[in-house]
Amino acid sequence: SKSANLSAENVLEAYEELRLQAKNGNEEEVRKKLSAMSATDLNLMCCELGMPPSSKNPSRKKMFELIIGRIKQSLRLSRHIDRQTL
Repeated sequence: SKSANLSAENVLEAYEELRLQAKNGNEEEVRKKLSAMSATDLNLMCCELGMPPSSKNPSRKKMFELIIGRIKQSLRLSRHIDRQTL
């Protein structure tokens, strides 16, 4: 397989995959996948999602929480949209 570090495009694809898994109720799987990502990838994902970590050397935990938070927020929003279309 390719090197562990994702490119910007791959990072957003990876995020979308995580989001869909969370949407299907596989939050445990999402947490596992995020835990397996390198700090570099987590940082890139945060930046690509428009929420760059504030510190120069953010902890993995902090970035992990930012991403999980964003996924949860996005799921709340999409559920809201689903309700409106029914």
